[in-house]
Amino acid sequence: MINCKTIAVTSLLTVLLCGCAKNTVHSDGSQTIALNKGAIIHSEEITSHFFFSDVDFGLNDKIDAAAICHGVENVVQIETKRGFWDSVFGSLSAGLYAPRTTRIDCAG
Repeated sequence: MINCKTIAVTSLLTVLLCGCAKNTVHSDGSQTIALNKGAIIHSEEITSHFFFSDVDFGLNDKIDAAAICHGVENVVQIETKRGFWDSVFGSLSAGLYAPRTTRIDCAG
């Protein structure tokens, strides 16, 4: 039978093994300057689902930032991150399921 101490230790190890990561790609400086001056932004978040520690079996479509922002000149930044909950799900499934979130920021 599993006692409370075992559950607590398992929960603590799961939290400690979870790691967050973030990768950001910025476009040219003019869009970033316009962004800092209060330009209206459109942001879109897309969650991608990976299995067996980042192997894509064709379940995820390629993300076309130019189509989302209505032109490549409107793409300000693309950010891919693996947040806390993404890491928790990956740890609890022993790497069988590894979600990742992508955010695309567009200029006005």
